[in-house]
Amino acid sequence: MNPSDASRQEKARIRREMKQAWAALNTGVRAGKYSDVPAGVPESASSGLVSGQGSGSGQGPGSGVSLEAWAGRLWGQIEASKAFRGARTVLLYASLPDEVPTTALLRRWAGDKRLVLPLVCGDELLLKAYAPDAMRPGYRGIPEPLPTCPDVAPEEIDFALIPGVAFTAQGGRLGRGKGYYDRLLPRLSRAVKVGAAFPFQVLERLPLDVWDARLDVVYSFSSLG
Repeated sequence: MNPSDASRQEKARIRREMKQAWAALNTGVRAGKYSDVPAGVPESASSGLVSGQGSGSGQGPGSGVSLEAWAGRLWGQIEASKAFRGARTVLLYASLPDEVPTTALLRRWAGDKRLVLPLVCGDELLLKAYAPDAMRPGYRGIPEPLPTCPDVAPEEIDFALIPGVAFTAQGGRLGRGKGYYDRLLPRLSRAVKVGAAFPFQVLERLPLDVWDARLDVVYSFSSLG
């Protein structure tokens, strides 16, 4: 097996296990299993995963716990950062069920910053001005801006929040395999590029290739202290 084949297989394995981890997390939250965000991989998905940030379960008789509440703790740290506070034009993403939820973040900053969301167009991501009433289901069901929304040039972005399947603490990022963000990130010439992750998404290593673009910083619960 050549190195590229080995890397491709390892990436596919991590993506599968992350999908299982998100399913276990969502099930556990609905069942009231957690009183706080798990410090490691959700229990039913823990076999075989590359070691992440800690092994504690954080389990308890939780009530009223939600992914949105956990995400709010991450957003609070990001919103307090100098890079975010000083940014005028901010690239965000509309989250899927297996991503840190961004609904509250979009709602909170829609009137105070120039928010931008991606729109899939062929093999590329177009950047469009965000308007809450100008969205539709797009690629893979991801909420996207209408094509008629104003274009935003990549070099106008000051701060970019980038989704990912898994990350490393050093800024490594594994996406879904289509390369959309790997092609976009080098074009965000002046932006601070940031990832946000729950602890089980932050791994000690990732099988990254030369074309896998890195981020400037990754926020997770291990970085909140």
